Amino acid sequence: MRVRTLKVIIFCVLFEMCGSGVYALNLLGPPTAELKQGQFEVGIEHAYSRFGMDFDFTNGTGPMPDFGKSRMKMNAICGRFAYGINETVEGFASVGQAGIVNTEHQRLDVDGTIYGGGAKITLQEYYLVKWGVLVQANIVRTDGTWFRPHWFADWYGDAEMNFYQIIAAGGANYKLSEYAYIYGGPFCYYLDGEQEYEELWPISGFIEKYDLRNKSIFGYYVGFNSLVANDMALGFEYQRTSHDNMAACGVAWKF
Repeated sequence: MRVRTLKVIIFCVLFEMCGSGVYALNLLGPPTAELKQGQFEVGIEHAYSRFGMDFDFTNGTGPMPDFGKSRMKMNAICGRFAYGINETVEGFASVGQAGIVNTEHQRLDVDGTIYGGGAKITLQEYYLVKWGVLVQANIVRTDGTWFRPHWFADWYGDAEMNFYQIIAAGGANYKLSEYAYIYGGPFCYYLDGEQEYEELWPISGFIEKYDLRNKSIFGYYVGFNSLVANDMALGFEYQRTSHDNMAACGVAWKF
């Protein structure tokens, strides 16, 4: 029964990952170091987020749509590598593919690479609860197309979106059993970047550039992690700010 349940869980997770395509929030994981000194962990994770950005116009060369503020949807699937530096400090890095779309009146569709890294530190452990902090930085580089309908002639062209983010989080990790724990806490994050639109129709050559800023600074996250086989764990996480939502899942192996 346990083997069958495990197979069903793994199938559902992989199906959800593959079916959603290939994030500005991504999976944080527990805020505490969970690896022993010298231990490695590799995994794959998928995140889906809806987030808001402020677009600040910087310069342009011709008549084009005013892109202004925008709501985005992002899917990312990443490989993750972590290493236990000592019993209380863990370092990690990730790389993967990201796709961003905007379904408002200016339709944006870009995809590219997301990569980053960070560290987790366990500050205190008492009975079933561990307290810690984490810092994570990510860089996203994408390109694609944009389209905006118009009664006279539809606008379209090429687009680039590049940004980085820094996240600082704290919180607790509560042990439910020998095989599972829950975690959560507050976080703050900063995002900065640039977006460029080049018009190809009805007049080619015009370019507009915008500075990107995050609309929210503070939020919270909660997650669940369970060991389902020898050294294999499944994790699920949810994040929220006043303008952003993110849901993620992942599978990882320790060795």
